[in-house]
Parts: sequence; C-alpha cells; structure tokens
Amino acid sequence: MYPKLIIDKEALKNNIKIIKDLLDKNNIELCAVTKVFHSSLDIVNIFYESGIKYFASSRVVELKEMKQHFKDIKTLLIRIPMLSELDDVVDYADETLISEKETLIRLNEKAKEKNVIKNVILMEDLGDLREGIIDQDELVEMGCFIENELSNIHLLGVGTNLTCYGSIRPTYENTSKLVESKHLIEERIGR
Repeated sequence: MYPKLIIDKEALKNNIKIIKDLLDKNNIELCAVTKVFHSSLDIVNIFYESGIKYFASSRVVELKEMKQHFKDIKTLLIRIPMLSELDDVVDYADETLISEKETLIRLNEKAKEKNVIKNVILMEDLGDLREGIIDQDELVEMGCFIENELSNIHLLGVGTNLTCYGSIRPTYENTSKLVESKHLIEERIGR
C-alpha cells in the first residue's frame, strides 16, 4: 500500500554497462551519485560489481557506510560540509565540493590533525544559485588561498551546479565561464 521504488537490477546492470563502455572509450571516469536510493548497499554493489569505484552522495553518513563495505572506492561529498561533520568528512570523503573560506580553513585543520591531504573542488555559481562563489575574482583568490596557504588541502579542480535549484541549463556561455575560471586559477597558481 505504501509507495515503493522497484528497481529492475538486470536493466540497471545493462544501463551501467552501456554508459561505462561509452565513457571508458572516451577516458572518462564515472562517478555514481547514490543519494536517490539512499546509498542502498544492494544497489551500490551492482555499480561496484560493474566496475564503478567512484561514488558520490550529499550525506556523509552514506559515504561512511559505503567506505566501510567497499574498501577500495573513492568518494565525493557533493555539497559543502557542515563544520560539525568535518571529522567524518576527513575520514570518509576523498573529495569535497567547497566554496566557503571558513570551512576550508577548518577542513585543513582537521586534515592536518589526521595527517592527510584532502582534495577539494572549488565551486563557482553560474546562475543556478545552489552553491558556489559568484564573483570570478573572488573564486580565483580562493584558488590561490588554497594553493598557497592550506598545507593539507589539494585543489583538485573547479566545478559548478547547473539544472539544479535554479534550473539554469548548461550553455556555451556559462560553461565557457567555468573554463575561463579554471584557466585564470591555473595561471595564478602555476599548475
């Protein structure tokens, strides 16, 4: 009587294979976002057995559960972490989306305490208003701050959210701005 989500596991395996084969041919790594099915280990296992080793969620507790069951996976926290959960973020999120300086500073402190380097993706808001730094100059300065001031944070790249909260679609113009931001940061940090 209650609403149910019924998953055709064979169809899912087939879909994963088709997408993974296409991406493999183009040297692209697939990251499976698991939040829609609350990182159910049965479903995550289908992805894992299909060769997917990179998983993302907006819930740190789900990253933790996946890390405990699948030791060789890589995880991505797809939202800015709360200060109260930084210990778990350091332990269970290999990569984190970030756009707040205070959070970066505190994440660096926690990573230093645990003697690890944490990867971050610096987020730029291109109109969707979900998360990210709006001003490009501020974004570039944040990239320089990460590179030059935070010993236990590694700037992995830049990213954005589109077709999410504000339903802003990817266009040549807005994705070109993200690429421009990437180049500006690379010029300033020398890599």
